[in-house]
Amino acid sequence: MTKTLFVCYHHGCRGEGLTYKISQHSFFKTLEADIVNNRTIIKNDYCNKQLLNSWIPNWSSIKLPTDINIVVPSHFRYNKLKKHFPEAYFGSARETPWREGLPYANGLRTAVEHLQEMDGDLPHSDWRYGVY
Repeated sequence: MTKTLFVCYHHGCRGEGLTYKISQHSFFKTLEADIVNNRTIIKNDYCNKQLLNSWIPNWSSIKLPTDINIVVPSHFRYNKLKKHFPEAYFGSARETPWREGLPYANGLRTAVEHLQEMDGDLPHSDWRYGVY
């Protein structure tokens, strides 16, 4: 069974960079990104950036892949996304203070740890040292 992890964050909080870093884990399909003015711009967002707009997307047009594990950036929160993607996992990039060398939040850590519990083939990580 494939897995989708939505990274939920406010506009301007560098969530695309966080999403890109998480996608580099071997469990997920790695996203492609460019760096523009110290900001990460994902080039192959699976939702075609519909979840990064300030208006409500056409939910029925968003089709998640069924053959790969993906990470998706979103400006929408769990309460809105869960209605449309009930099988997905969610993490919030704003729930944990930023710490040097630790580029993710407890919410995301919990989500990925939950993925590890659900899939025995996903290697466990040492979150204290930013290994994921």
